[in-house]
Amino acid sequence: MSSKGISWLCLSSLLLGVAVMSAAHPQVRRMPDSPTGRMAGALVDLADAPDESAVETFLDVRVTPSAREAMAPMLREYRDLLSAPELDGAKKTGAFSAILTLTSDGTTYRVSYEVAPEEPHQLTSFSVETDSAGISAATPPVEGETDLPSSEVTKGYLEKLAAVDTFSGSVLVARGDTLLYEAAFGLAERASKTPNQTDTLFDIGSITKMMTKVAIGQLARDGKLSLDDTIAAHLHDYPSSEVASSVTIDQLVHHRSGLGDIFNEKFQRISKASLLTPRDFFPIFVDDPLNFVPGSSQQYSNAGYIVLGAIIEAASGQDYVSYIEDNIFAPAGMTESGFIMRDGSHPNLATGYTRGHGGASSELESNRGMLPIRGCPAGSSSHSAKDLWRFERALRNGKLLDAKWATWFFGGDGVVLGFGGGGPGVNAMLELERDLTIVVLANLDPPAAEQVAKKLREIWSER
Repeated sequence: MSSKGISWLCLSSLLLGVAVMSAAHPQVRRMPDSPTGRMAGALVDLADAPDESAVETFLDVRVTPSAREAMAPMLREYRDLLSAPELDGAKKTGAFSAILTLTSDGTTYRVSYEVAPEEPHQLTSFSVETDSAGISAATPPVEGETDLPSSEVTKGYLEKLAAVDTFSGSVLVARGDTLLYEAAFGLAERASKTPNQTDTLFDIGSITKMMTKVAIGQLARDGKLSLDDTIAAHLHDYPSSEVASSVTIDQLVHHRSGLGDIFNEKFQRISKASLLTPRDFFPIFVDDPLNFVPGSSQQYSNAGYIVLGAIIEAASGQDYVSYIEDNIFAPAGMTESGFIMRDGSHPNLATGYTRGHGGASSELESNRGMLPIRGCPAGSSSHSAKDLWRFERALRNGKLLDAKWATWFFGGDGVVLGFGGGGPGVNAMLELERDLTIVVLANLDPPAAEQVAKKLREIWSER
């Protein structure tokens, strides 16, 4: 098995977030004592860190809970690629955004980032580009692209990424109910050289959590549960009575339960083929102590969404997969979706490929056996790009939740939202900007889909 960390993610902000770490690198003493200046120091420090424990500290202390899982592989690769970086320049591009130029081993990296205006000025956007193979290989603009239709600019951009194996997957752009662009690139299965198609199904990582959250909203709407209910109200035999009596459904949904992760040493030892139902995951985490008093803090928790899946089963009287199929896939018209066995038997499911910790210089290997055998309430259901658009449309048009519960689901004003998933050989993004929908599904490591989604947002928002 690859040593690359396993990660699932559910975002409720536009892009990945990571917070400020104190600056100590001598080069960044010239940086101003400002939100972007302190972030510059933190990022240079991380790139220059002597071992991977610095990444874990960064993740534990500075990364927002909603972004931790998908940011982990990106930060590890960022630290792995850069060695004793030289800070060549820093340029503010806005009140809370900047671009760093770093050189390491003869390669120049451009680190673009934006921090939130409020304390503690956490990152709302982070990307790395280089002219050679790296975390996010920069693609030269298509010649004369400013005069080309958005679809042609998009096609040229993606063809260049696919040619250097930086992107493999499916993309879709829509405005409201109108499909603007749809295409697929790269290979779904490398051994047989099977190409990705627009109806190819991809593992979407923690975007599945969106569906679990919708199910909770539906059951609350129907009076079958309350967000204030404890675990014990629905799972009378939950192994830890103390946890069951103190953790609420609302805390599980918002990662405030104190429950931790499922990708631990126990997960490494267990047969992935045995993980078919939410309760099959319980032995992995139920004996672990809570990380904090429920409600007192926030920490991303895959385990919390596993428990939500079990609660959905208890409250609905259906198994989790059947409930999602009947109450989300069916009304949304999602005919290209499923909780598919990841055993090579499905002819239209893209195989995920990961480079492990070696980064861009490592050979790609299948991620089969690294994740549960099929999707679960915390992540890894399989979908085509068009079906994620159908899901978004059904949410927006009231087919899945009424106005009250749709507001609860989206939070805020819902003008700009992003949801993503990431892991070894898995990267997916669903971005909603007013009436613009962007879906990017990739069967490669992060940030394969993230960088494409960002670029497509630039292309299609400006035209």
